[in-house]
Amino acid sequence: MRDEEQFEKFVAGRADALLRFGYVLSGDPHDAADLVQEAR
Repeated sequence: MRDEEQFEKFVAGRADALLRFGYVLSGDPHDAADLVQEAR
């Protein structure tokens, strides 16, 4: 499996946690969603 595919699976499996972490970093739910979307 390629590194990119592994990363995509990781992000998909941890999207909720990444969204929460993005909110902690940005303080804004919309910015948090943008951060997670950029990671995908």
